[in-house]
Amino acid sequence: QVSPGSVSGASGTSFSCPVLSGISACLLQAVPEAVASEIAGALRQSGDRYNSPDSLYGYGIPDMIRALDILQEIHLKRPENSIAIYPNPVTEDFEIIFREYPESVILEIFSFSGELIFRRDFNPSPGSYLKITALSNREQGIYFLRIRTANAVYIKKIIKLKS
Repeated sequence: QVSPGSVSGASGTSFSCPVLSGISACLLQAVPEAVASEIAGALRQSGDRYNSPDSLYGYGIPDMIRALDILQEIHLKRPENSIAIYPNPVTEDFEIIFREYPESVILEIFSFSGELIFRRDFNPSPGSYLKITALSNREQGIYFLRIRTANAVYIKKIIKLKS
């Protein structure tokens, strides 16, 4: 019996649930393109007993860093995911985050009707970001960001909400 105000140790699977929920939330935040089944699969694959699971210990203790690596292999290697927009939907300004970096990019924002409302040449470095304020005074609606590199053209939809 534990006296009031003291601390005692305990163990059990019920303690693992909040830990795994927290790890899952962190993984989803790090790789927002991932779906629940991919996160669950990455957690299983990262377990210390993944190659020999059993009915008592399952796949073992998951390794969060290994699970993140697995998810990034799936998602960040896709060219369309090497550039992220945050936040989206936007109310004022937003950031373009370059997870991988081309030598140079041309950024253009178009209205839904096709009007060019912003253009900028940019030379990103690894992990760099660019803050865009071009939509701050614009009406709510759908806009398109076109990102041109030497090797590809990416189109990202931006939703502008009321400020």
